[in-house]
Amino acid sequence: MKKYEEYRIEYKKLGLGKHRLHYDIDKDFFKEYDYSELEKFNLSVDFDLEINRTFVLAQMHIKGSVNIICDRCGEFYDQEITNNVFLMFRISHENIEDENYDEVVYVKDTDESIDIKKILYDYIILSIPMHHTHPDDQYGNPGCKINYEGIAENRSFKDLADWNKIKNILNK
Repeated sequence: MKKYEEYRIEYKKLGLGKHRLHYDIDKDFFKEYDYSELEKFNLSVDFDLEINRTFVLAQMHIKGSVNIICDRCGEFYDQEITNNVFLMFRISHENIEDENYDEVVYVKDTDESIDIKKILYDYIILSIPMHHTHPDDQYGNPGCKINYEGIAENRSFKDLADWNKIKNILNK
């Protein structure tokens, strides 16, 4: 299991200037969180940092794939994800808990490091599209393995009076 400290940026030890950090995300990363539908994935995150005296600018590059269930057919498929996120870690002598925004995180100047594990988790989850469907094929057809034309011909629909009314409307 990866150590918790691995997801802490010790910005004071890195010193001023530009730095790049790389993280390969594995199963142990998600074990801490109760809700995570991700079991199979291949994810990496690059952090480009620019450390200044009063703030740290960070650009996070998330890329890879996650194996999730298709909303249409119920089968698993690999969803490619990419996301670029810009963050600012504002270093302050005051503890400003209420002032955290999506792109600005306040860090006390007495802290030696910045914990990024929860931030990483949140942005990985936000990188997954809300609508999970197989990608369309080269002709624009759904990538699911469902016979859509066979659904309308199902006998249970033919026996319904409402279905016959709909068919009459369509045939007019």
